[in-house]
Amino acid sequence: MNAKEIIVGKKLEFEVIATLDSKISKTYNSQFIEIISNTEVVMSSPVEEFEAILLPSGTKIRAVFLHEIHGMLGFEGTITHIEKNEALILFHTRIDDNFTLIQRRKYFRIDHYLEAEYHLIEEVNVPYKRALIKNISYHGALIEIDENIPENSIIDLIIWLSDKPDIKMRCSIIKISESEVRGMKKYELNLSLIYMNQRDKESLKKFITRSVTC
Repeated sequence: MNAKEIIVGKKLEFEVIATLDSKISKTYNSQFIEIISNTEVVMSSPVEEFEAILLPSGTKIRAVFLHEIHGMLGFEGTITHIEKNEALILFHTRIDDNFTLIQRRKYFRIDHYLEAEYHLIEEVNVPYKRALIKNISYHGALIEIDENIPENSIIDLIIWLSDKPDIKMRCSIIKISESEVRGMKKYELNLSLIYMNQRDKESLKKFITRSVTC
C-alpha cells in the first residue's frame, strides 16, 4: 500500500503529535486534495467556527482514513509546507512510515454537529439541559455546554442523530476546556463512554459508517 492508492477527496482525521511522542488531544478532520507521489500527499486545512486552522511547517501528525479495499488505515507524517490559494489552505504532507491497519471502532471520530441534552446522574429530578455535539465516536464524544462541570463527573446524554431516533449514552468527563463565543463562556467536554444499550450501539455504528464512507 502506498499513497498512490488513495482516492482524491477521501476524508481523514488526524491529531498533532507533540514532543516525546505524546499527543495533543485535539483531533482534526480533513480531506485528501492531491496525491503527489507514493509518499507525499496534499490535505486541506481543517475548519472550525468557519475559520481554517493553521499549523506550521514541520508539524508531525498521526492520521487515519477508510480505504475502500484495505479498510481503516493509519500513518504518521510531517507537514512539509503550507500552500495558500483563494479558496483553500493546503498542507503538503510527507508520509513518514508504512500504512498500518487499525480498528475502526478504536480510532474514527466523526466531526458532526448534533443536538443533545444532558444531566448529571445525581440530578435525577433536574430537567435535562441543552448541549451541542461537536464530534462523536464509538467510545465517546466532544460536547459544548453553557456551564462548568467538574472533571470525572458522570452524565447521562441524549443525542438526536440526523435521521434516526435519539440514542442514550452514559459518559464520564475526562477533560474540560473553556472558551468564549461571541462574548459568552462555553465549555467543551471530552466524554468517555461508560454504557450504551445494544440498540443504540447499532444506531451509532450505522450513523458513523455512513458518515465515513460518503
